[in-house]
Amino acid sequence: MSAEVADKDYDGTRAIDPASVTIHFGNLASEDSIPPTHYFIGGEFGNASAGQDKPVEINIVLFPESLSYYNYNLTDNPASATASINRGNLVVIPDDGQSKGYRESDPVLTFTTRPEGRESTLSGSLDREAGEDMGSYKFNLGTLSNNNYDKITLDTRNDTVQFAVTKYDPKIIWPDYAELYEGQSLSEAVLAEHLSDKSGKFVFERATVVPIATSAYTLLFIPTDTAFCNAKEAVVKVNVIKAGLKTLEISDGTLTPAFNPNILKYTVTVPAYVANLTITAAADDATKIDGGGQTTIALKGDTTVFIKATLKNGKAKETVYTIAISGGKQPEGTEQIVVGSLKVYPSVTTGIVNVESATGNVPEVKVYDLTGKQRLIKWTNLIDLSAYPQGMYFLQAEGKAIKVVKR
Repeated sequence: MSAEVADKDYDGTRAIDPASVTIHFGNLASEDSIPPTHYFIGGEFGNASAGQDKPVEINIVLFPESLSYYNYNLTDNPASATASINRGNLVVIPDDGQSKGYRESDPVLTFTTRPEGRESTLSGSLDREAGEDMGSYKFNLGTLSNNNYDKITLDTRNDTVQFAVTKYDPKIIWPDYAELYEGQSLSEAVLAEHLSDKSGKFVFERATVVPIATSAYTLLFIPTDTAFCNAKEAVVKVNVIKAGLKTLEISDGTLTPAFNPNILKYTVTVPAYVANLTITAAADDATKIDGGGQTTIALKGDTTVFIKATLKNGKAKETVYTIAISGGKQPEGTEQIVVGSLKVYPSVTTGIVNVESATGNVPEVKVYDLTGKQRLIKWTNLIDLSAYPQGMYFLQAEGKAIKVVKR
């Protein structure tokens, strides 16, 4: 068996193309042949360098696809041959979009080749025109070399694909948050820890805005050297510090809605038998509450209570919580109820309720509690509730129902 190998152009490898190898099998009978599809060719040059008549070692693997092949042995496998690795030409193609910031060091310049995949065959590095001012610079071959190529050239795109020196980007540690007091503008916000490797200032984009609640805003870094350094921006949460309460409690009735530090208006309906209502407010150490946080109100009808909270440092505006109170004890003997021909007084009592009829007759009076249970039926002008529990009762007489409160 012998082999012939076609020459190839330098590609930096020892590999051969099996299609470039012609195999001659000796000692075959006149009617026998071994087609190329029935064997595998392997082999390689002794080294990858360009040169003439270089030794090539060829190995054949015979596939027993036909019975006739079993009559032969490959006695001179591997076969030896010679072929040349010719010096070729290579085009270097700089990658597009390569740049650096002003005053920064050049990056390693990258490229591809034509024929493709030959980057590793070159030693040295790609380079560019000298210059550090902002602008565009053409690429050049620099120190790229390999003696196995006849010619190494730069791609003609070099006129349009160029290296750029641009404004540099500052390295910034952005603050995790900023803080200001209610009523202050973003220009007065205090930033958490922040840093830039370039001189400049941090300012909020909408510096005159006065936030009413914690929210996110765009923070800018404006470099001193705007001619060569880029401005940058990031979104930062701004915490609004308010004078406010932490808790608000009442001794009787129900606070509506349920307390929330951000809700400023409430209502309370107090049972009729309650004479006094205590309101207790609490805040953090930085906040001062007018009256010390606890107020007791003597109930004499509907009233409104204002609770004022201010920061001790005086930097945030005053926060006022409003509580509208209704119900509660009425002064005994100060209110009478007239319904039709009936007059009932007092409507709030600790015991005695007078029932008078304009007809001068003694009325039949029935007394019911809130559950609808009848507690008393009697012909009388005077009802004694002193033995009954505190609460609301209904008096029925002459077809009329009148509400009274026992306290």
